[in-house]
Amino acid sequence: WLLLVSGAVGGPALQDGDRIVLVGDTLIERDARYSWIESGLLVASPARNLVVRNLGWSGDTPAGLSRAYFDSAEVGFQRLVDQVQACKPTVIVVGYGMASALDGVPVDQFLSELRHFVESVQPAPRAWVFLSPIESTLSTHPDDAKRLASTLSAYADGMKKFASEKKATYIDVRSIATKSTCREPGGIHLSDAGYRELAEVVAHHLVPAKSPATSAASDAIERLRAKLYRKNSLYFE
Repeated sequence: WLLLVSGAVGGPALQDGDRIVLVGDTLIERDARYSWIESGLLVASPARNLVVRNLGWSGDTPAGLSRAYFDSAEVGFQRLVDQVQACKPTVIVVGYGMASALDGVPVDQFLSELRHFVESVQPAPRAWVFLSPIESTLSTHPDDAKRLASTLSAYADGMKKFASEKKATYIDVRSIATKSTCREPGGIHLSDAGYRELAEVVAHHLVPAKSPATSAASDAIERLRAKLYRKNSLYFE
């Protein structure tokens, strides 16, 4: 693996038996399709007996709005908290921001919702890890793209301060996967190659020593990713 470098505050070393929950909007949800983040952590930590659960939800916010279905916003938020707590996580990796920014959620509101979510999860995990939103390469009207970029940047700055306050890990991933081959058409979502880059950054910050060299295209990795994809599909069926 080529371990990339990005800005981070903190950096918890994963421990044997850690139960890791990935939660967030489409950034996290779509990785269940590619399984790069989970496979990256497992390959980098083969002796740690990690358990990883992807609870990402397309279009979600820290307020759990997408999880409400036709119920109230309060029900959606409680569903988010219940899903996380049911996994009994020791480490929670949070990837929110893009959906909120596209919805025009003000920075203060986004950060307030993020705080409410974090402080509602009980018992608290051993470690929180906050991923900044990825940079948008939105191919639309320049003014719209500029406003989105500004909002995402403000979210990221606020998340970094919040992580510092909570003595949590903050990983700035705004500069990764900006090549066209790393994005789906439209520039918002990551492609398979983009998720590979993201996974390398996450593994780099959560595993203290460099993982053994391995080919991302090897048969063993592909078999692992296929099994993880099936596991993640079954969880929500």
